[in-house]
Amino acid sequence: MTIGQRNVLLILLTVLLAGIPTLMALGVLPPLVSDPQWAGGDGIITETAGEIQAGYEPWFSPLFSPADLGIEPIMFGLQGLLGGLLAAGFLGYIIGRRNAQTGSDGTTERRNAMIVASIGVVVFIAFFFVRTELGELQAFLMALQGLAIGTLAFFIGYPMGRNSVRETREPTRVGVSA
Repeated sequence: MTIGQRNVLLILLTVLLAGIPTLMALGVLPPLVSDPQWAGGDGIITETAGEIQAGYEPWFSPLFSPADLGIEPIMFGLQGLLGGLLAAGFLGYIIGRRNAQTGSDGTTERRNAMIVASIGVVVFIAFFFVRTELGELQAFLMALQGLAIGTLAFFIGYPMGRNSVRETREPTRVGVSA
């Protein structure tokens, strides 16, 4: 199997893994679990504690609820953005440092990163116009937007990695005759 065939297979697998839950959330495919409980873990724990001990009162209450304020998808987008920035920047740093150590110019890596980042920007722009009433799906789309735009950090990490390696060459002597 060539690298191109493997990449196409991985892309198809990614689309399949992301597409099936999306189609279930939109109602195109039937859900795997009938009548799922989408409540968060905090609510379920509070209810269970109230059933076990009748006079239970939580010690603390949350300062704010992101779902009530409507910023939950934005918070998922920020998490995706920070994760994408860290991962792409670190990857760029490692590849830049390795290319500087081996003396490679790194045109292949930069070209591939440019392709991935271009696709990321297109995905970001495409998902910018998608709005849905399903809160979980909207949060997922915003997280994908954050990851997509985070791929641009490769171009910050790559030169930092190249600059981190100092070439140790013997200094040339000027004006010394043989």
